[in-house]
Amino acid sequence: MVRFDTNIRYIDAPVSLDDDEDCDAELTGHELMERALASGTLRFKESVDDLDVDDIEDDEFSSTLESIKQLPEEHTSDVVDLDKRLFLAYMNGINGIPDLEYKARLRKQANDFYIGRLDSPYLDLDSASGTYFDNVLNHVIGLFRNIVAKEDFGELASLVNGEGASERSSGAGRSHNKDLLAKIENLLSERLACDTDVGPDELSFFTSGVAYALENWNGFLVH
Repeated sequence: MVRFDTNIRYIDAPVSLDDDEDCDAELTGHELMERALASGTLRFKESVDDLDVDDIEDDEFSSTLESIKQLPEEHTSDVVDLDKRLFLAYMNGINGIPDLEYKARLRKQANDFYIGRLDSPYLDLDSASGTYFDNVLNHVIGLFRNIVAKEDFGELASLVNGEGASERSSGAGRSHNKDLLAKIENLLSERLACDTDVGPDELSFFTSGVAYALENWNGFLVH
């Protein structure tokens, strides 16, 4: 049996988004992190140097979508309390970053996704910091399904499949449903960010990730 120290609420985060250190070295060995690694909720991406660039471009969407489809299995309802505690640890790590330039990077990433300039909200940087924030984003996406009510999913489904959905699915350059983004952000604020300090830039980044999952995989709406 794995036992958790309830006083452990900190995960070391990278100093900046330009840090190129190995991602394994950026995270502490706290029991919460070990539990996340063992359960598969935290995964490290391969270095770009180890992959063919053409393959990355061709398979980026499919691999990201496949990763999202695995999140419900990794974030089941029976571990929601653990997931919330791990989110608190993630946020304590983020809030401990002394260099606040990362906020501008997250804000730009979310805004570019909102207006359709980017297909995906993931940072996908070849660095420990990019991996860290993308892992937190995946954690929020996986946890989201377990912190909202069934009626919320009905409203989200209506917003996803409503007016303009066909245009949004046609590719880059299409902005995203503002009502959908507002609904997601409100749910995250009420159900997740209420227990810790989540800044507006981080919240926008998390919102973009949930919106991406909702718009690209109908199965995500199955509660």
